[in-house]
Amino acid sequence: MPQPHSDALTTTAALVGRVRERLRADRVDASAAPDAVARITRAEVRRHNDLALARGGVAVDDEAARVNEVLAAVTGYGALQPYLDDPEVEEVWPVCRG
Repeated sequence: MPQPHSDALTTTAALVGRVRERLRADRVDASAAPDAVARITRAEVRRHNDLALARGGVAVDDEAARVNEVLAAVTGYGALQPYLDDPEVEEVWPVCRG
């Protein structure tokens, strides 16, 4: 059985794909129109929840957090974006595994 974290990653990836498709279809430049990107992202998260509820699927619990994740992936640096936005964070170092 998949873990909830895995489901969240799959849902986020699907949402990122749908937002990017809409941006291309609507010819929206993500860097020039951040408000349009945010609007489209919120609409896609709501659409996901509407479909999930209608079909008995898993809805996104925290829509605002998921919108932020998708926006970070589409217009920012993904998982690094919260650290880059945090004024308390001065450096981000890679973890070397070897």
